[in-house]
Amino acid sequence: MSTPIRVFTVWFLISSVYSCFPFRRVEERVRRIEVKRGKDVLSIPFKAVFREQPQIRVFIGRFGRVLEVYGKGRCSLRSGDSLVLKLAPETLRLRLKRAVKGKVLHWVGLGVYLRRSDALRAKLTYGDVVVKRLGIYPRYYVLKGPFGSFKEAMRFKHPHKRATYSILESPPKGEVVLMDPEMVLKTPVIYECDTIFVEVDGGIRKYRGQMWVMPDMEAKSLMLINRLPLEEYLKGVIPWEMSPSYPEEALKAQAIAARTHALDVAGVKWALLDKPYDITSDFTTQVYRGVTNYPVIDRVVDETWGIVMMEGERFSIATFCTSCGGSLESGRDWGDTLIRAKADDLNGDVKGFNLEEVFKGKDSTKACSPAADLPPILRYGARVFRWKKVVPFSRIERNLRENLGTNVGRIKRVEVLERTESGRVSKLLVVGTKRSTVVRGDWNIRLALGVKSSLFKFRRRGRRLVIYGGGWGHGVGMCQ
Repeated sequence: MSTPIRVFTVWFLISSVYSCFPFRRVEERVRRIEVKRGKDVLSIPFKAVFREQPQIRVFIGRFGRVLEVYGKGRCSLRSGDSLVLKLAPETLRLRLKRAVKGKVLHWVGLGVYLRRSDALRAKLTYGDVVVKRLGIYPRYYVLKGPFGSFKEAMRFKHPHKRATYSILESPPKGEVVLMDPEMVLKTPVIYECDTIFVEVDGGIRKYRGQMWVMPDMEAKSLMLINRLPLEEYLKGVIPWEMSPSYPEEALKAQAIAARTHALDVAGVKWALLDKPYDITSDFTTQVYRGVTNYPVIDRVVDETWGIVMMEGERFSIATFCTSCGGSLESGRDWGDTLIRAKADDLNGDVKGFNLEEVFKGKDSTKACSPAADLPPILRYGARVFRWKKVVPFSRIERNLRENLGTNVGRIKRVEVLERTESGRVSKLLVVGTKRSTVVRGDWNIRLALGVKSSLFKFRRRGRRLVIYGGGWGHGVGMCQ
C-alpha cells in the first residue's frame, strides 16, 4: 500500500471513530469588554475568570413550617444524608419537624484581597489572623477573631480595622417530614425537576434548576433557595429590572450590568450578613422571578453571554436605579471613582433642584417628556421623575422603631444636615422627646421617611412633612 493511501486510510479511520463519540464542539464565546481609563484600555476575557458557567443560589423566600411545591417533567429528590429518590413525587409537601440554628462567627475584617498569595502575606504581617475565601468570584478576607458576639467584635480596636462581619460558619440543619410517601428527610432537601412551580406573593411562579429546602436562620420556618446556572438566572432578572419593550441595545446594557453585579456580590454580600445563599430575589440585590417567556430577553442574554465589566482585576461597580430624577449620584461611596455626579440642567446647579416649583401648576414631568413613539414604559418613568408625598410624624416615628431600631419618642423637628454632590440627603437629623438621632445614608433615610429616593426637599405642616422629590432609587450608575 502506497504512503498516500496509508495516510488517507488512517485519517478516514480516525475521523470515523471520532464521529461516533457524543462530542459536540462548543462554540468559542470569549467576549471582552473594555474599560478606558486615560490612554489605558483594560481587556478581560470572561473565560479567563471562569472556565465554566458558575451556579448561583438565589433566596426565594420563607414559607412557614409547611411548604408545598410542584414539579413537572422528570423529577428527583436528594436529602442531606444522601438519600436519593430518582422518581420523586410531582407534588412535594414538606413539614418542618426539627431544626437547629446555623452557626455564625463574628470577625473583625483587616483587609480584602483578590489573590490568595496577597492575603497570606498580609496574614504574616498581622500575626494571629485567619484567611477566608468568599464569593463565586473569590475574594480573600483577612480576619481577626472569632469573637463571642457582634458587639464584642464592634468594640475591638485595631489600627487596620475595616469592618465587622457575622459570617455563616455552617448553615441551619434539621429534619422535615415528606407527606407522601411519608418519610423523614434530613436537610437540605434538594428537589430537581424540568420545571418547578412555587406560590410566591399570591401568584404561581416557574423555576428551573434545583430547589433547596432548609430551615431558616431562626430555625422556625422553611426557606427555599433556587440553585441554577448564572445565564439562566439572568433570563429571570432582566425583564423585571428593565421592560422587554425597551430597545434591544438597552436590554443588552442591562444584561451586562446585571451579570457583572451578580458576580460581584454573589457569595460575598450575604455571607458577610450570615445568610446561606449567594443572592436574593428582591431589589436588595436584583429582582428575580424565575422562568419568563420573552424571546427578546433570551436573545439579549445569549448574545451578551459571558460579558462582564471589569476594572483591572475586579468587577466594576455595575449598579443601576429605576430613575435618577435627572441627577446622577457619584459612585465614590460605592467604591467606584469612575461614576461622576451629574445633573440635567434644570437650573445649572446640582444641589439647586427646584423640586417644589414643579408642583405649583406646572408639568410635574418637567425635563422628562418622552416622545409619543417611545415605549409606554418610559411614560411611567416620567411619573416617578417628580413626586410628592405627605408623611405624618407618627409614620416616621414607627419607621424609625421598626426599620432602624431607634425610638425617638414624639418627633419635635426634622432637619437636613448634609447633602451629597448630587443633591441627595445624606444626613437627616430627627429630634424627638426621648432622644435625637442622625439618620445616615440613602437607604436608611428612605426607610425612615418611606420615600422613593433621597433626592428631596420638604416643608413642615403641623405634624406632617410635605416632601417634594425626584427619581426612584439611589441614583448611582445606569438610570433605567
